[in-house]
Amino acid sequence: MGPGITMNSMSYIDRGNKSLAFFLANAGYDIWLVNWRGTRFSRGHVTLSPDNRKFWKIGFHDMAVHDLKTITNLVHAETGRKAIYIGFSMGSTVGFIYNIREQKSAEKTLKTIIHLAPIARFDHSTSLLKYLSPLWPLVRPLIMIIWNGEVFPYNKHSTFFCRPFPFQIKLCESFLKPFFGRNLQHTDPLTYPITNIQNRDSIATGTIDHYAQIIQSNRFAEYNYGVIENLKKYHQAKPPLYEFRELTLPQIMFVGEQDIMATIEDTRKIYDLIPKKSKCGYYTLKNFDHSDFVISKNAVEVYYHKLLSAIQDTDSGRCRNN
Repeated sequence: MGPGITMNSMSYIDRGNKSLAFFLANAGYDIWLVNWRGTRFSRGHVTLSPDNRKFWKIGFHDMAVHDLKTITNLVHAETGRKAIYIGFSMGSTVGFIYNIREQKSAEKTLKTIIHLAPIARFDHSTSLLKYLSPLWPLVRPLIMIIWNGEVFPYNKHSTFFCRPFPFQIKLCESFLKPFFGRNLQHTDPLTYPITNIQNRDSIATGTIDHYAQIIQSNRFAEYNYGVIENLKKYHQAKPPLYEFRELTLPQIMFVGEQDIMATIEDTRKIYDLIPKKSKCGYYTLKNFDHSDFVISKNAVEVYYHKLLSAIQDTDSGRCRNN
C-alpha cells in the first residue's frame, strides 16, 4: 500500500478499524506498508544524509523504478506470491510508472494495481495547486535556503492550530478544500486530530518539480532536464511520455465525484487509454473528494466493501471491465 504526497504509511493505519489496512487485514490479507523516500520512516541512504541537498533531488520516477521495484521484489521473495498494489494519489502515479517502465519486474511481482484518486493528468483539475504551479520556480529557491530541499519537514507541533476543538478542525479542513475538494461532510471529528498529526510528512523538491512540469506541459512524461540534457539522457529534445497503452497488469480505479485534483474527467480519460485486457474496473464514489480516501468517517460504507470485492475478484482471476 503506497501513500500519497506529503504522507506516510500511517495514513493507512492510524484510525484503527476505520483504517483501510486494518479493514483488509481483518478480511484475511497480509498487508505491506510503503513509506516513500524522505518521509520520517524512510530517511536512510548509503551515502547521502537528509541534510544534503542531493538527497532531495528524488522524485516519483525514482520511487517507481527503484523503491517500489525493490519493495515488490522483497515481498515476492518473502511470500513467494504476487501482491496486489494499492496506491493513493501520488502512490498511484508511482504505480503507473512502475508498470510502464519496469514491466518485467511488475509482471513478476504484482497481480493487479489498484488506484485510489489516481494522479497523472490535470486537464480538468480545478485544484489550487494547479494554478499555483507556475509560481513554483519562484518559491523553490526559498525552499532550498530554508529547508535545504525538504518541503514541509515533519513537525508534530505544526498542526497545533488544527486541534483539538471542532471549529479548529473545520477551519483547517476549509483551508485544504481548494486543493482537494469541496466536501466537508465526511470529516471525522474523532480521528481528524490524529490523522492531522500522523499522516503529514516531508516531500522532496524533486517530486514537486516533476509534478509542476507535468501540469505546465500537459504531458505525463519523464523529468525535463532541458533540451541539451534531454538529448544526452533520452536522445530526444522532449522527455518521453509515460504511455498508458503500455500498462500490462490489470488496473482498477476508484475516483471521488467531488475530487478536484484527480477529476472524473481526467481519470476516465486515463482509463480509456489503458489496453482493454488491463481494464479491470472503474468506480466512482458519490460525494467523495481527494482526501476522503484516507480521512472519511464513512469510508467503510462508501468504498471499503467495493474495494474488497474488487480485490477478491482480481485475486480469483476475475476482471470487471467497465
